[in-house]
Amino acid sequence: MKTLIVYGSRYGCTQRCAGLLEARLAGEVTLHNVSESDEVDLDQFEQVVIGTPIYMGRILPQVSRFCQQHHDQLLQKPLAVFVCCGFPDKAEAQLHSAFSQELLAHARFKDTFGYALNFEKMSFLDRLIVRMVSKEKSSQSRIDEDKINALAALMNEK
Repeated sequence: MKTLIVYGSRYGCTQRCAGLLEARLAGEVTLHNVSESDEVDLDQFEQVVIGTPIYMGRILPQVSRFCQQHHDQLLQKPLAVFVCCGFPDKAEAQLHSAFSQELLAHARFKDTFGYALNFEKMSFLDRLIVRMVSKEKSSQSRIDEDKINALAALMNEK
């Protein structure tokens, strides 16, 4: 099974989750960071996973653009989507505002993989906003590997 994991990452959490998922998937897996390039031939892959962080209630513009450009092709393949989101109680609402209803209805899996705060990598403004909103003062990782395992098991089913 050839799987494409398309992701965008700003400070590395989504990239880390994509890598953790890649290690658990059977068959040939390709990671594609849309922040570096939006060129990819979906015809080469049997299934697709899309991952994105949520910042200020929105997904990365590169991920949104990828979904719009490849919308019809994505509806023809087994699909899963995940977000990295610091507010798990808002993740479902943010998923629904981030992706088209068609893509979400088609997706076999749609959930959050948690979040990580890396204050060392953040810009001054992002650090300030995150501290104000989350009340967190130090870097931390809250990645939910059980959900990554659940998605891997689902995608590995024949």
